Amino acid sequence: SFDLPDERADTDDEAEADLPRALESFRLLCGDADCEVLRGFLSSVSEGDSDVSPIILSPDADKAHRLEVHDFFKRNFIFLVTDTVEHSDGVQRCIRVRLRSGPRGRRNRTGIGSSEPSGWRDDRPFDSRGSVTWPYHLGKFLRFHLYKENKDTQEALRVIGKMLGLQPRSFRIAGTKDKRAITTQQVTLFKVHASRLAALNNKLTGIKVGDFNYVKEGLVLGQLMGNRFTITLRWMFSL
Repeated sequence: SFDLPDERADTDDEAEADLPRALESFRLLCGDADCEVLRGFLSSVSEGDSDVSPIILSPDADKAHRLEVHDFFKRNFIFLVTDTVEHSDGVQRCIRVRLRSGPRGRRNRTGIGSSEPSGWRDDRPFDSRGSVTWPYHLGKFLRFHLYKENKDTQEALRVIGKMLGLQPRSFRIAGTKDKRAITTQQVTLFKVHASRLAALNNKLTGIKVGDFNYVKEGLVLGQLMGNRFTITLRWMFSL
């Protein structure tokens, strides 16, 4: 099938009515003071302030707890990005929160001029790993079927990779298929939308991609259950 998977999140995930519940969960996670700071930040964002300064939460020495807070923002506020910054004393660490880069959030990305406590390295550029927008509800790997005619697997993936601007090593497969045959096999790609691959079908020769699905894990070599063959004999006549 060449149909694209549904990438829409459940409407409940985006409902404004969930804001009080999310803030209450955050209060239980981080305390009253940080909750009020976040509430004020969200108020500025909702008013359309594209220059809203990043906020810095209270110092947190517990790495496991910081990871839990990062995960909380990924689940509840996908329009925000978090990273960890340290104090000039090199000991204290806390979480910084900003508006995700985009039409409303391109400026003031470093936090310079914001009102965080003196001594925090709030002028450090944000961790670039938070700059790639990927829907939280989707698996991070795109799985699809690769159909090819008289091409080996690596050749077909090089063609697709060149058209997408990706290195061949970006593709994960469980094994290779013969060149002199018509074959299909599963392939996975990390954080690539199905629409990008589907758009190639009209440009590819002897190669097609389809059966798109988002999954949590990529394929690894050897992850096979065997091959199934259909053999056609030419110029053979029944007696």
